[in-house]
Amino acid sequence: MGVGQIDMDKQKITELRNYLKQTTPEILPADTVAEILIDINPEHDVPERQRNSIFIMSSDTTDRLFHMEGSLVGVTLEDVFKIVKPRIEPNQWKHFANEQDQLLAKLLTGQSNILATIPFIFKNSELVSEDLRGKAFLALITQYSFEKDSLLLKMRYHEVSNQLKKAPDGNYYIYNSKSRS
Repeated sequence: MGVGQIDMDKQKITELRNYLKQTTPEILPADTVAEILIDINPEHDVPERQRNSIFIMSSDTTDRLFHMEGSLVGVTLEDVFKIVKPRIEPNQWKHFANEQDQLLAKLLTGQSNILATIPFIFKNSELVSEDLRGKAFLALITQYSFEKDSLLLKMRYHEVSNQLKKAPDGNYYIYNSKSRS
């Protein structure tokens, strides 16, 4: 699929989403969810895999979470990281991204323990939408499947702002599953 095709599909998806909002809003996901297609073709080099790893579905709340003016559909993971990373404390981002890489590696090697524990936490900064400042979200893989040369991830971004504790080294926060919000 070429870039022009993605742009055209993104426009069609945006038009369809707007139509559905007006006619049957109950069928659109209200949760903060997305689907991501990750290129795992070993014949592709890293830049090509990055170009081919894109969001193929996102809810309005997910678009807002990632500070997108439009839909995430057709946007690469790398481009989303470039938007989100400056809005997260550097040390928290480092640990979040590292855990996400480890979870993806587990999936690719057939391991099933893929539970995220390190959230991304938005800075209290003018770079961040006011309603998201200081809020923490876990990136949870709710379902996955291997397709031809790709991995399809169904994601849910779960707010855990009131369920955090300092990591043992004290340099970042982790999800405290024993706390209640």
